[in-house]
Amino acid sequence: MPPTSDGEIAGVKVNIVMPTAPSPADAGKVLINLHGGGFTVDSGSLTESIPVAYYSRIKVVSVLYRLAPETSVSCGG
Repeated sequence: MPPTSDGEIAGVKVNIVMPTAPSPADAGKVLINLHGGGFTVDSGSLTESIPVAYYSRIKVVSVLYRLAPETSVSCGG
């Protein structure tokens, strides 16, 4: 399973998934995953990102967000 870590970019929480066997040709590339919603507590974006990082061999950044007006834009709290 690819290693994952939590991070923050411009005040927005993200999950970062690193491929287990990165492609040397794609070393500088990053795929940003903005999942389509419908998952509870944002579990879907990380679930999608793990196989994407594994098969594409590219680092994946999953953005954790909720849509307004129910919550603020960021999942920060």
